[in-house]
Amino acid sequence: MRRLNLVLAAITLFAGGFAAGAARLDMRVVAWALGVRLPSVGPRLPRADTLVVADSLYGRCSRLEGHAKTTCYQTQLLTLRKQRGTRFAMGTLNRLSVMDRDVELGGHDYTHMIGITAFKESRDVRGAFKSCTEILQSGCYHGVIQTYLLSVPRVGPDEVRAVCQEYANPAANQWLRFQCVHGMGHGLTMYHGHDLRLALEGCDLLETGWDRQSCYGGAFMENIIHVQDPGMAHMVMGDAADTSGGSMDMAGLDHGATTMDGHPQDTTLMAGHDHGAMQMSGAMHHAAAAKFAPIDSTDPFYPCSRLGERYQADCWRMQPAVILFLRNNDFRRTFQACDSAPARWRQDCYAGTGTDVSGQTARNHQESIRLCSTGSPRYQPWCYEGVVKNFIDVTADYRDGLAFCKVIPGQRNQLHCYQSVGEEIAVLRNGLAARAPLCNEIQDPSFRDACLFGAQVNATPPAGSPMPEGR
Repeated sequence: MRRLNLVLAAITLFAGGFAAGAARLDMRVVAWALGVRLPSVGPRLPRADTLVVADSLYGRCSRLEGHAKTTCYQTQLLTLRKQRGTRFAMGTLNRLSVMDRDVELGGHDYTHMIGITAFKESRDVRGAFKSCTEILQSGCYHGVIQTYLLSVPRVGPDEVRAVCQEYANPAANQWLRFQCVHGMGHGLTMYHGHDLRLALEGCDLLETGWDRQSCYGGAFMENIIHVQDPGMAHMVMGDAADTSGGSMDMAGLDHGATTMDGHPQDTTLMAGHDHGAMQMSGAMHHAAAAKFAPIDSTDPFYPCSRLGERYQADCWRMQPAVILFLRNNDFRRTFQACDSAPARWRQDCYAGTGTDVSGQTARNHQESIRLCSTGSPRYQPWCYEGVVKNFIDVTADYRDGLAFCKVIPGQRNQLHCYQSVGEEIAVLRNGLAARAPLCNEIQDPSFRDACLFGAQVNATPPAGSPMPEGR
């Protein structure tokens, strides 16, 4: 069973990946999380540490299957968040993700729901955001920002710029800055009724190029997530609209088509990329059908083929998710599509595919290597870039990237892998003095220099490093 998640965060720095995952998130629980309805949420959980509580939840839910299992975990985690707070729920979820592979695959979805309820209960966006943690691709942060944007009556320049202002200072935590602005891209897309063009124009209101691009990644991710489950928004708002997944007007899209794993379209969500089942687009300030269609089954390069130059790099980093959706999750055919993309965007297309590889394999080293190896050797370094960045995005730990770079084949691939780890370090750590020691853990001088180049400590890459083409 497949589901996105985005997050995907893109995430791009970090563009998350499409992944195999647990069954569809229960819409009744999502609706309850947003305050649409209030069903019973089960018994009070034990007053103990996160390990004991995780064991208790595992005992209650792990033997269930599919929809029932997912709903069990959702309900228990949201009950736990209400009783014990956001951080306690996140710590318990982190432990569960180690115990249960289905939770690992769909964990980003659960973190989104925890973030949603954190804001809905407190109505304090700053406090709710700070209560989150970075586990499972930082989905809690994204859920807070998305839900906040759906709560305000107007989203203009002042509102857009104010949301993440606390992190705009270069001395602030840049990882949290990214999570905030990336979540804004998701929220703007939902605010504008999933009209991607309007959402991107909302991102353009941000003042720096880095913030705008981070926001674009969230918007592109939300665009394809909503294709996978358009009925979620209606359920969240508690209206009577059809939730079968076939109600959305998508240019050229066969509503009877199957999803990536061959299941009917209405049974699929996405995970691993950042933003599985969190399409809380209920506010829908522009509730009519989106004027800008999200995908076009006759054009595997749409929406990139219809957007302006400023959006291209971030669009192509997410485009493999669209291609995988249209090609029934066939990575070989997706790489072939990347090979026929405009030359200057092929590397971005491969990087985006790598993100999806990481999500689908649940960060398994050998399976990720196998899938990247089905692409053209010329562009394989960028596939490994997508994989290794997603590894780090999930845990916010650069060492997960270093471990992967050690085992991939070919010096050219490894050089680019270590450079990509350095690029992640540049966001994880402020200041060159804090970044250099992390790269200096690498024993091989060339690989260490590649990391230092990516981290912006060194001005030039080591000999043999793959260079961007056509830019």
